[in-house]
Amino acid sequence: MVKSRIFLFLNGTVFGGWSITPDFPAGSGTTTGGSSAGLAQKSVKLRDNRWYVQVGDDSIGWYFKAPYNQNTDISKMITRPSAFQSFEKYLNTLSQILTGNELKNIKITRLDITVDYFETLENVLQSLNVINKQVEVEYMEKASRRTGMMIGKGSEIIVVYDKADRSNRSDPLTRIELQIAGKKLPTRDIFKLKESLLADKGKSHFNTLTLNHITLDKPHDVESKAVHDRFKEFETLLKHDGYLSARKKLNENGNFKRDYGAFFILDPWDNQPEKVFNQSMESFFNDVR
Repeated sequence: MVKSRIFLFLNGTVFGGWSITPDFPAGSGTTTGGSSAGLAQKSVKLRDNRWYVQVGDDSIGWYFKAPYNQNTDISKMITRPSAFQSFEKYLNTLSQILTGNELKNIKITRLDITVDYFETLENVLQSLNVINKQVEVEYMEKASRRTGMMIGKGSEIIVVYDKADRSNRSDPLTRIELQIAGKKLPTRDIFKLKESLLADKGKSHFNTLTLNHITLDKPHDVESKAVHDRFKEFETLLKHDGYLSARKKLNENGNFKRDYGAFFILDPWDNQPEKVFNQSMESFFNDVR
């Protein structure tokens, strides 16, 4: 099942002096003293290589940026609303962890929206296209092995990566992650997130991103050598870098469609990122069980 998820980065003085003294850095992965709303706490290091206090178990973890000492205000919080059955349950749990004033104080600083496909990274990169012709594309590599792609820059970035590799899974899983910040955020108010995302219907997020089955249409033998050379050039780039990169490299003069359009047929996937996002958000925000 293809599913969309949301992650929230929040700022605001959510604790005016932490009520426990976490053990950093030696306490990695160990439970610290004290609890919040009856939830276990431990110190963890996340992908940004910084220490956080994790409140709750790994499946719903709330991450608070580690304070220097118990008198230091905590102002950064990372949460995973999609780890809960519904947005209502997420807000209810959040209200058990934070006080009323803290809830009013926090603001969204970054919103990550993800769509996961049970496909290999290679297959997704082969199929990916972005309508914005001017978008910047950068490949991510580790030890000479391609591990993902970064599209765009600044306050709206799309990252495509091998989630199975990062999660040590044996079955294929590729994540398309949209990171939104600053002026691109639909809202900074956590209590207006539902109406903002549902009203938007994903039009400013995933509508420029498409996935397509690509069928090559090899030219007939009677065609000129120049035509066959262009086909081979497109075929090689497609296999190595995927459709988006091939299109960008071959469109420097703005003639990609004229010079290469006859060599392939695009057949859209049934589950486009925008469709998955819209359906998942409708279910998540409107589930009141």
